[in-house]
Amino acid sequence: MNDFDRELNSKIARMLDSQYFLAFIDQTLKQFKLDCYYDVMDIVVEAQKIALEKIISREIVEINKVRLRRICFKVIRNLANKTKCQKSTENKTKELDRKIDRMLESKSFLAFIDQKLKQFRLHSYYDLMDVVVKAREIGLGKIISGKIDV
Repeated sequence: MNDFDRELNSKIARMLDSQYFLAFIDQTLKQFKLDCYYDVMDIVVEAQKIALEKIISREIVEINKVRLRRICFKVIRNLANKTKCQKSTENKTKELDRKIDRMLESKSFLAFIDQKLKQFRLHSYYDLMDVVVKAREIGLGKIISGKIDV
């Protein structure tokens, strides 16, 4: 362990003894509705890594309470954005699946696919669900990438 690590760990240990600092992280996690996914130490460990990188790269000279709080806040905000994106993707996937289910209930939709498979002489190689599954895969990729919306 080098001097940067020791000094940073010492400062973080002092801050962890402060109820104010812990309450700040806990309250921020609750504010972003992440308290059920992460705890204070998850944030502190990540903030410590970032602070050490900034000190080593000489982006900052030393760490203090204000900087560490700011780094912790940014860690939490980034986790919130990441969680929001994941939930958005899950919602889009569910919506796509609901639309596909409605289309599968339609006889004309399946008849259309069957007619196209026969037209291109592919009906002996693929069945209707092969086409639906592949179309879902392609559609989901385009929705997630933002090229199309559900």
